Amino acid sequence: MESDQFKIHKIDSPNDNGISFKLCQVDFDEGETLKDEINTQLFNVIWMQEGKTDYQIDFNNYQVSSESIFFLTPGQIFKVNSESVLKGYRLAFSQDFYCIETHSKETACNGVLFNNIYETPFIEPGSSGLELKEILNKMFTEFENPGVASNEMILAYLRLFLVYCTRIKARMITGIGQSGSPGDHNISQKFSQLVEKNFRELHSVSDYADLLNISPKSLSKQLTKRSGVSPLELIRERIILEAKRELHYTDKSVKEIAYDLGFEDPAYFNRFFKKAARITPSIFKKSQIY
Repeated sequence: MESDQFKIHKIDSPNDNGISFKLCQVDFDEGETLKDEINTQLFNVIWMQEGKTDYQIDFNNYQVSSESIFFLTPGQIFKVNSESVLKGYRLAFSQDFYCIETHSKETACNGVLFNNIYETPFIEPGSSGLELKEILNKMFTEFENPGVASNEMILAYLRLFLVYCTRIKARMITGIGQSGSPGDHNISQKFSQLVEKNFRELHSVSDYADLLNISPKSLSKQLTKRSGVSPLELIRERIILEAKRELHYTDKSVKEIAYDLGFEDPAYFNRFFKKAARITPSIFKKSQIY
């Protein structure tokens, strides 16, 4: 949960309920899930500076023993299964505040940090942590002593913070022994972005191959070479993930969720979900702890 001592920065905007940016210290109770308007409506950066914790992000478990920074898109489920976190920070912002078209594609919200569920969901800052901490401290100082053009100053610090994180992420991508050429990674990133944008309507590999102007066979070969997973599996994983999120967060019926995800036959959606999750949607929904 968040500590009592934190700063909230608000900017008037008709699209984000008044909260555009937030920075605060965080402390997580064991088994706690981030499930509030900050998590469901804003992008989140969660920096665990000290401690050792078992996390669950979108129903996948991760064990992290070193300093780590997590990047979450609106709607992602972040849960602490067990914790010994001594110090952490949470930075959240709306798409209106940061994700504007003038930002470079690498550091925008659809770059390598966010909207990429197929890559490692966190970075380990290492020696770059010193620069990141300095930027974070400057953000806190700006909160406590706002000056002229404070919003622009905070935005500049935020972008600088994300640039540093993007460079760390880029080193991780090229340094963990993944197979494939830079071109393969480019196709992989474009594919993941297209899936994120269209998974509710487009469910076949040929749909995405057409958008990428390559053959389905070539797309399958490149993605499987890089990740070991076929594009069809990735599409299905994204659909199942969204189904789980809606079952967890919303009061929608299974039939409503099926239609939302582009299934004309709810019975087929039930079979589709059960085959992937090994449990029916209804039972999965009942199993979630709110």
